[in-house]
Amino acid sequence: MKKSVIFFSIIGLIPFYLDLFLSNTFLNNLNFEKISFFYGLLIISFLSGMQWQRWIEIKTSNFLYLSIPMLNFIFSFSSVFNFFLSPIIIVVIGLLVSLIIDVIFQKQFLPLWFVNLRIIVTFFAIISFFL
Repeated sequence: MKKSVIFFSIIGLIPFYLDLFLSNTFLNNLNFEKISFFYGLLIISFLSGMQWQRWIEIKTSNFLYLSIPMLNFIFSFSSVFNFFLSPIIIVVIGLLVSLIIDVIFQKQFLPLWFVNLRIIVTFFAIISFFL
């Protein structure tokens, strides 16, 4: 299981780097920045759902804990109609908030190797937006 999670986490970084690898190819007409942006939103949505599920699994009744992942999800998807902040900055903030939730609030539910993997994968996902 551990090897599969590591493998798919690393493979999951590929859409973030499409612009870097395919920008000077025959696919030059595609807007890879938007693909990375929407893929980032999809990842934030998935992570928020997983974090919410962990809170439900331990039967927490703390409204704040239950609302943080959903507020991150809503904030991230506000980038579609937000004209004040760059959508890329909002996705980067959403990825960082997801990481903070895992590292600070849910670390006790997660194995150490998974927390370390999340830190590394999130770092590489965020770096892709600034290359």
